[in-house]
Amino acid sequence: MLMGALCYVVPASAGTLYKCKTDSGKFVYKDKPCLGTDAEISKKEYKNTALGSRQSAGEVFVSKHQLKSALASALAELQAVKIAIVEHLFMNQRWPTSLASMGFDAANMKSSNIEQVRIGSNGKISALLPPHIGHNAILEVTPHLVMDQTSVEWKTSTNIPDSPSNTDATELSNTIN
Repeated sequence: MLMGALCYVVPASAGTLYKCKTDSGKFVYKDKPCLGTDAEISKKEYKNTALGSRQSAGEVFVSKHQLKSALASALAELQAVKIAIVEHLFMNQRWPTSLASMGFDAANMKSSNIEQVRIGSNGKISALLPPHIGHNAILEVTPHLVMDQTSVEWKTSTNIPDSPSNTDATELSNTIN
């Protein structure tokens, strides 16, 4: 029994990915055609599909699922900075101007999903993301006071094409540099 074709992009350098359905009904992914009684569900040609890699036209070869996962991880890693910004604001009645003003060492604010973190005006967080997420990719998290200035909502934006929120790359690049 063949099902509708599905397309998948996986991190790899080049090749073909086959999605096969076994006799027991399980799906398996192979780099070679389905054999025997395995039903070929889909076949996807791919090249240079490493997360965040680009071709000359600026196209990013990354599945939306991988991109959302990487951005969600980076956003989660910024949670401590968001908390520190809110604490600083309510304790000092002003937005912090740097990571150091909140007790962070900027040189140590790195992870596999974040290369650099900066604090901008009004508590805006700008995080430079590594090349495996996107070339010169930036994630911005901007606080907005709500509830008669007793609470903070956070707006998230990025310069990564096809991301949940897309903002002008030049504007974001100027923030981090």
